[in-house]
Amino acid sequence: LAAQDSAGLARLIVIQAPALAAQGRLQTLAQWLAALPPQLVQSQGWLLYWQAVARMPVDLPAARTLFEQAAARFDAAGDARGVYLSWAGVGQVIFYAMDAHHEPARQWLEAMERVEQRYGPCREPQIEARVAFGMVDQAAPSAANRMAAGTRPN
Repeated sequence: LAAQDSAGLARLIVIQAPALAAQGRLQTLAQWLAALPPQLVQSQGWLLYWQAVARMPVDLPAARTLFEQAAARFDAAGDARGVYLSWAGVGQVIFYAMDAHHEPARQWLEAMERVEQRYGPCREPQIEARVAFGMVDQAAPSAANRMAAGTRPN
């Protein structure tokens, strides 16, 4: 692809990615992203975010790394929406990888606290629901472990 075509494809991906993901067409999304120069994907938060979404079904560790990179790009740009969505993605990956009782879950919860301190509460109900779901996902295994051990939270 020529440089102009890459920029056009990048814009098309950012516009079409939500619909592709909603339709479960993640392989198509991954193929479109693979057609872009890697440095272009690495430079744009939304391209990293959608690459992470496309990787979730096939490579959770890679998806987590991509979500974290996207969150860093969004944070550098002051894009609260992107930061919240990226960290919600990290929470999903941790849950799907069954790491909710390990250090990654604690780190994720601490990161979400920092995001809220910097950007304030999330104002978009759909994103807020994804973040809240992630927080419940992280807390559920700890509560289940306490119940199994016969202990109660303080």
